Amino acid sequence: MLITFSKVINVLAPASLRQTRSIASLSALSDTYQMLYKTCRDFAEGELKPNAAKYDREHLYPGDAIKKMGELGDTVGCFALSEPGNGSDAGAASTTAKDGGDKWILNGTKCWITNGYESKGTVVFATTDKSLKHKGISAFIVPKPIKGLELGKKEDKLGIRGSSTCSLIFEDCEVPKENILGQPGLGFKIAMMTLDAGRIGIASQALGIAQILGGMGYVSDMPAERHYRDARITEIYEGTSEIQRLVIAGQLIKEYGLN
Repeated sequence: MLITFSKVINVLAPASLRQTRSIASLSALSDTYQMLYKTCRDFAEGELKPNAAKYDREHLYPGDAIKKMGELGDTVGCFALSEPGNGSDAGAASTTAKDGGDKWILNGTKCWITNGYESKGTVVFATTDKSLKHKGISAFIVPKPIKGLELGKKEDKLGIRGSSTCSLIFEDCEVPKENILGQPGLGFKIAMMTLDAGRIGIASQALGIAQILGGMGYVSDMPAERHYRDARITEIYEGTSEIQRLVIAGQLIKEYGLN
């Protein structure tokens, strides 16, 4: 579909707007980014890779490794956007936040929340004005643990087993009035900005675990088997592959004036 769409773009767009896109090589990065790349690579090779199979096999959260990364901040949070039954429609938040004077009162359920158990706080997206639809969604910082917030069961997942995934269940959960993130109604925009940034990381993750090892990639003793299971999630979180195609198509239509 995307290939066909690109061909249409090449035919319809003026010659002056046609561009050749390519992925820049690593050598084109600045010295600062080269250093950042090497630091991250060395940490992953030295601290994560040796224990990755154990984390996966035993469903262990790599707490010690996370602490070593703590020079950048030692508090883990989670992003609570998805809801049961809403699928990829981020603008259909059923979770509500009612104005309680000096506080906000949250009710609803968020699902598929990564680091739900390990996090010390969460950013929750809830509807403050249903009449405004997606423009009536606001974002809230909710510390954990807190009265009125229960955690669902840890999901037994196909891949990325080193982190917990669970539901967050809010029942008259009260948070201070100042815990709103930004202004009321900016929640949807904040969520989309976060997803836009996160999608770059997911694309890198998917690219990094792609490999061909034949039969050796089919046995559990080899890391390729774990990578194969982990790869499936890259088509789902931060926006499904279908949503990604819509985003790309929309951007191309806008860029080439094909409305």
